[in-house]
Amino acid sequence: MKRYLSLFLVLTLSTAATAGIVGWRNDWTGKFPDADPPTAWSPDSGVLWKTQLPGQSNASPILVGDRLFVSSDPDILLCISRLDGKILWERSNPVVDLLDEKTRAAYEQESEKGQEIRDRYNEANSNLRRTKRRAKKDGVDAEENIAELTETVEELRKERSNFPTFDKYATPMHHDVNGHSTPTPVSDGNHVFALFGTGVVICYDLDGNPVWRKFVETPKNKWGHSASPLIIDNMLLIQIRDLVALDTTTGEEKWRANTSSYWGTPIAIEIGGTKAVVTPKGDVVRASNGEVLASELSGLDFSTPVLDNGVIYFIQAGGRAVKIPPTLEEKFQTEWTTRPRSDRYYASPVIHDGLIYTITRNNVFSVIDQSSGEIVYSETLSLGAGDAYPSIVMAGGNLYASNSNGTTIILKPGREYAQIAMNSLEKFMSTPIFNARRMYLRGNENLYCIGK
Repeated sequence: MKRYLSLFLVLTLSTAATAGIVGWRNDWTGKFPDADPPTAWSPDSGVLWKTQLPGQSNASPILVGDRLFVSSDPDILLCISRLDGKILWERSNPVVDLLDEKTRAAYEQESEKGQEIRDRYNEANSNLRRTKRRAKKDGVDAEENIAELTETVEELRKERSNFPTFDKYATPMHHDVNGHSTPTPVSDGNHVFALFGTGVVICYDLDGNPVWRKFVETPKNKWGHSASPLIIDNMLLIQIRDLVALDTTTGEEKWRANTSSYWGTPIAIEIGGTKAVVTPKGDVVRASNGEVLASELSGLDFSTPVLDNGVIYFIQAGGRAVKIPPTLEEKFQTEWTTRPRSDRYYASPVIHDGLIYTITRNNVFSVIDQSSGEIVYSETLSLGAGDAYPSIVMAGGNLYASNSNGTTIILKPGREYAQIAMNSLEKFMSTPIFNARRMYLRGNENLYCIGK
């Protein structure tokens, strides 16, 4: 009887609407104004269910009706019941499955030798970079050694060109922290779309039936990929190297814009009724055709810009607030610049009631006046060792700030520091999401439902 009563209570909770777009940080703001989530939990308390997942990932889950969708390394999309944590379906999406017979045969033929050359190239290139850094740091003469390593790198680069099919489709390098499934999925309410660092983009219906899958391109850097996809009208926008628009129905490439690509996620804006995309580096692209409307308005490396009341906020040391013009004929205007603590900002900020809340990788929490860019206060949070990869989230009127070691501090918003609680769980680097009285968190090993 207790089991059925618990199930009844869960079923009566409000759920996310099945219609509408949901993705990174829910609606890209990191705010869940209708939630009334818990403020206390631990591995032994407050956990309503947890589900072990097949691989690690930094991607947040998304909630569509009674289904959670989450990614796992290297190329897995999972659908999980919100009610009890049961895995409803799991789909793997390796690159080789997307190749036609001829291309796949060429890939397999080139794989062994191509991988050998690739490994040698990566090792030589790493040695070259290390030698240059040491020479610069220590002031030693390493010119001859650098010349030899440069020659080796160029020779191996030429050898790589003998294996073009393998080089195009081979699993790219990545940092151990990043993996290949860091991008958060996105849904239009009827389908779920996911992007992987392997260059694969997929579309499934909510029951796990494939609609389309395709390979687009691999990242150009060796650290991996993390920018999440977004949907504008009937287009799926992804940024790996270029900013690319895919038809949500067919996967057909509609346009491609040559923009600066880094690790943060682009956001959607409107300029006098015209829909556009803003990249973390501040490139503005018309959504309908890929026309670049403005370039390098700012320059975020890791985090995502945030839109609020017609202003785009690029928050980091040297960040700025940029006002969207009323028409396409007018220019974007910088309203202010700001200098919170100089450090990497992996986490994206939250804006609420005239204040911007942000955190550095080393747990320095800063509150910034939204109207002026002035620092209201800064506080080093006692989150312990690790990096603040999860973005700041606001739910139930409180702020949630987390660290990769699994610690979360809950704060009251405002101009003075006010800590409510501190909680611990398994290690995680993803950003939690909230619905009603529940928090859903993707740990390194498990997906958690935490509730009052």
